[in-house]
Amino acid sequence: DPLPTNSLCMELLQKLDANSLQKYLHGVVDGYIGRSTSHILDDDALKQLPNPSKSRLAIELTDIFQRSCQHNNIESLRQKFSQIDTKVLECIVDVTTVRIQELFKETKKRSILAGLPNSLQDFDWSLRLVMSSSQIQSSRIPVVLLTLMLKTDDKVENVTLELNKRELNRLIASLSNVQRVVKAMEHGMKHKQ
Repeated sequence: DPLPTNSLCMELLQKLDANSLQKYLHGVVDGYIGRSTSHILDDDALKQLPNPSKSRLAIELTDIFQRSCQHNNIESLRQKFSQIDTKVLECIVDVTTVRIQELFKETKKRSILAGLPNSLQDFDWSLRLVMSSSQIQSSRIPVVLLTLMLKTDDKVENVTLELNKRELNRLIASLSNVQRVVKAMEHGMKHKQ
């Protein structure tokens, strides 16, 4: 079942001219596939609408886009989303027609990642020099602080690791092994095609 629509935001969408509505809907698709939506914030007509990538309205519209990918015709959408204005649904069909490959690709990627508990979004590192500790009066031990930004569903969690030289070398060796396996798999996949 579709999410209940946010009537105030839907009313704002219905009041937009066709070009602004299309621009906002393209912004929702951009947000869904991970592209910047800053161009929406620059448009005065669209500033009154919520963020096209991180709002309830964006989630509702993404649900409609996913349905539109399966049945990209106005009748099918009207049956499923009868509370939404025909003008908005027609524009969704038009945007889906133009961006269907991107929508399919992102939906496929998300469905593959859905079973995974975490995925690495980004990382940051810094090198520190520990000069002393409670047990040792003077020491000069280099440590790396590695912060991993892990994404689970729609939230990002930071995990910070403190690694000495031996631990860092072990991590790098493990990642090198992973890289070799991935390259071997890619090489094998190319030969099968």
